[in-house]
Amino acid sequence: MNLASPYRQLTALALGVLLAALVISVPLSAQTPLGLDNPEPAATVEAVSGTVESYAPGVQRRALSQGDLLFPGDSIALGADGSALLRLNDQSTAQLYEDTVLAINDILPEEPGDASFSLFTGTMVVDAGDLRGQDLVITPTLTVGIRGTRFSVVVAEDGASVVIVEEGEVAASSAAGDEAEACVAPGQEVVATESAANLAPREASMISAQDWRDFRQARQEALLAAPDQAAADLEHEIDTRLEQLATLEARPMDRAEMLAKLQSELENLGPDQEDQRSQIILQAHMETARALGLVREFRAERMRLEAVFIQAERLAVLLDSSSADNNEQRQAAENSLVRIQGRQAQVQEHVAAIAQRFEESVSPLRRHFIDFEELRGQGCARGETTIQGRESQAQ
Repeated sequence: MNLASPYRQLTALALGVLLAALVISVPLSAQTPLGLDNPEPAATVEAVSGTVESYAPGVQRRALSQGDLLFPGDSIALGADGSALLRLNDQSTAQLYEDTVLAINDILPEEPGDASFSLFTGTMVVDAGDLRGQDLVITPTLTVGIRGTRFSVVVAEDGASVVIVEEGEVAASSAAGDEAEACVAPGQEVVATESAANLAPREASMISAQDWRDFRQARQEALLAAPDQAAADLEHEIDTRLEQLATLEARPMDRAEMLAKLQSELENLGPDQEDQRSQIILQAHMETARALGLVREFRAERMRLEAVFIQAERLAVLLDSSSADNNEQRQAAENSLVRIQGRQAQVQEHVAAIAQRFEESVSPLRRHFIDFEELRGQGCARGETTIQGRESQAQ
């Protein structure tokens, strides 16, 4: 491969270095969380075998050992011989297998949920316990929300993802923009690819580590059958994800303006207008839930943009190791990969600016997020009576 000398020795560990350099986000993902100057550890390394390293923005990579702490913003890369067991703060566990690249996402202190991970490639098995999270695992093609206790997520080099549930349930939503969502029950799996997200759960067939390896191998072979198309699709996806991020950046401001309007209406109500008060409070609750959804959507879109560059690097590695005689396709793929590589710094700068503006538009909403989470903690699904009570106490 003519341009592949920088990629020739690229493994999951080298991709981890790339991920640390690619951290094209600000507070909502790979930097210090909004409002937290000293974030709490997100996980402890319970066990490690083989080559496992951690990366963080501005921090030299390090080999992980048993007992090491991991923080929001840290990325983890496992070599071909690597495995690691992470224990989260609520005592849930995440087992990582070979050739995995994972990032621990920041979540806002006010967000409902305990953790969020970006699984760029590889395999993780989650034993969730009481862990909560509507975007507990984000992959290039799926977002996995926790409703259960034990499940596995496998991501191939082309972003294709499969979720297999052993116990409990998980909610899997598609990244294909069709708003498809599936509730995956014990003994079921769901598969999503970039081109099509068939989220109809089916009986689980990928139940062992070898099954997961076979899934990834089959996806690799499909990539190599048409590398030019795969690379062209990645080029196109950069623009698609950038457009989506740009669309999202100002939308929290719309929610903030609506919540300010509702607050003003509440303040102007008389004591005998309880029905109107309840309706406005319910509407405010729903607007806050939509705003939290925007935070999760922005996080997922940013992750998927980062994933494009990682998938491009993986494709370069596969082309280097392939002996397939498809010179014309190979050359077209290499040309696309050169262009993707050339856009990396510009995209990083552009997304940092978008993310900063998104943070600024989210800031006015954080008080409402606190109210929302307090209501959830009190077990009030809709919030009418509890918010009324809190307003009366405030007066």
